[in-house]
Amino acid sequence: MFVATIPLALLEATSTQNDLVVAFWLSCLGFLILYGQKHGFDWRTTVGIGAVTALGLLTKVTFYVYVVPAWVAILFIWFAHNPRRQVLARIGVCMGIVLCVNAGFWIRNTYTFGNPIGPNEFVSSSTAFTAQAYDVGSQAAENQSADLGESLEGGYFSRLLSREKRMVVWNLAVPLAPLRDRIPPVDSFLQAILDQEQYSDLDGAIWNHEDTAGNPVHFILIGIAMLAVIVLVFRRQVSGEMLVYGIIALAAYLLLPVVIANADNLYSVRFQIPVFVLAGPFVAGVFNSFSTIASTRIQYVMLLSLFAFSLPWLLLNNTRPVIGWVPWVTRVDSVFAAEDEELLFAMNPGARDEFEAVASSIESNRCTRIGLDLDSHDYEYLFWHLLDAPEAGVQIRSITASESSSRYLDTSFSPCAVICTRCAGLRDYLGLKLNEDYGKIQLFMNTD
Repeated sequence: MFVATIPLALLEATSTQNDLVVAFWLSCLGFLILYGQKHGFDWRTTVGIGAVTALGLLTKVTFYVYVVPAWVAILFIWFAHNPRRQVLARIGVCMGIVLCVNAGFWIRNTYTFGNPIGPNEFVSSSTAFTAQAYDVGSQAAENQSADLGESLEGGYFSRLLSREKRMVVWNLAVPLAPLRDRIPPVDSFLQAILDQEQYSDLDGAIWNHEDTAGNPVHFILIGIAMLAVIVLVFRRQVSGEMLVYGIIALAAYLLLPVVIANADNLYSVRFQIPVFVLAGPFVAGVFNSFSTIASTRIQYVMLLSLFAFSLPWLLLNNTRPVIGWVPWVTRVDSVFAAEDEELLFAMNPGARDEFEAVASSIESNRCTRIGLDLDSHDYEYLFWHLLDAPEAGVQIRSITASESSSRYLDTSFSPCAVICTRCAGLRDYLGLKLNEDYGKIQLFMNTD
């Protein structure tokens, strides 16, 4: 019930985001660690650990962060209870599986971008310690009287603690954001826990949107479980497996700002989903350790309370609601009542007329080869839907690319229309005349 009622997980369950897939692989890895501690790490379990690790790494780059504490625990357990030769053999098996699954992806990226993870610019800007070291070094250079070593060390750790706090408080702040203008004590609380930048960012926070929603009750329950496990340790009522599992979950959570540059950003709160899912069995195990026959009813009340608490996120999804409450709670009507196009343009309803006009012009000219020159944030999938591609025989292809990936462009593709979102002021494109400038979109197409 803990995992099934996580607000962010409920919101993302019907989207194209893949954080829940990462959460699945991470949870599988957690299960295999628990299983191995209890029943022994046989070769079947070892192969499972290798396979889950490989698939997690292939799914999303954030898994590289989550997997570190899990593998530290695995190696510690293996070396503590097995001969070194056997441990090295197990590591070799796992590494072999990881390479078999990911080698093609890594080789392609290295060949294309010079980095197995992706473009060097993306990796550098997304890696926290690289960005922080550069910033602190710049500040030290400006202050010639400061010792560079002390600036790097002191600046890094103070910023890291600040980023940890920023990441944590989003879970409490976002659900309260709609109340800050109506209840003064809430606004005072938010100003107390948020820095000035975060408080300003609350203007873009949407409590029921998959990109910004927090997990307040679940965060509090995890905190209580972490404190309670300390009591259980002193009482010697906690199993070694549970303690290791809790440490893995906590370490994975705290590592996010250490490695990921924007982990403390409002729109990166969804990176926390896998850790919340991973923590589910730990929370259940801790609370179960305190259970008695007399407290069984209390547990049922807690489960029902969790379910009731999750209903707003389950029913009032901002862009795909079961119950539509337009305009201030949901953007569109219920998914059972709204038309497809209304749901399709839920994130940007104001662009619907422009996109439909572009599609209508292309269809009226019977053009079936469309080139795209779009920014990375533009909604390409909307054109695929509106033009019924590729089912209707319409070919849609990108005709521009970055320098590193331009080798993959199909130079033989000759479009009869080009849709561009960064061509304002151009009168022709690849020999096609400007058909219409719709404002955000420019359509280039020669008419009969």
